[in-house]
Amino acid sequence: MRLTTPELAAAALANEINAGTNWISRQHHSRLLAQNTGAQIHLTAGRYGAVNVAGTSVALAAGHVFAGIVAGSTILIAGTAYTVASVESPTGLTLAAAAPALTAALYVAPRGGIDGNLIVLYSTSRNERLSFDRTHIRSPVVAPT
Repeated sequence: MRLTTPELAAAALANEINAGTNWISRQHHSRLLAQNTGAQIHLTAGRYGAVNVAGTSVALAAGHVFAGIVAGSTILIAGTAYTVASVESPTGLTLAAAAPALTAALYVAPRGGIDGNLIVLYSTSRNERLSFDRTHIRSPVVAPT
C-alpha cells in the first residue's frame, strides 16, 4: 500500500526541482530553487553552474559567477545545502562548514538583487487532486539587502 499526501507530493516536487535537473545541460538562463513547508512550495530564481570543492573552499568551474551571493546565503552543491561564510571573488567563495572534495559538482544559489526573483508561473492540471491554488502566479520583486 502506498501513502501519498499533499505534503509528500510537495516534498518530492521540491526535491526534483532542487536535485533532479541538470540546468547546465539544458543551457537555460535561469534555474529554480524550491522550498516546501507542508504542502506549500516556494519557488525562487537561482544562478547555477559547476564548482570544485576542497574543504570550505569553493572555486567556479563553469556557469554563473558568484556575484550577488552574500555571506549567510544558502548554496546547494551536489544537492546538499551549505551556508556561505564569505565571497572571496566572483569565482571563489568560502563555506561555513567543510564539504566533501568534489570536482565539477553542480551548484545552485539564489540569484539575489532587485531583479533576483522575476518569475511568472503558469499551471495546468488534469484534476483537483494535485494543482496549484492559482493558474497564474507572479512573484514580487525583492529589494536588495
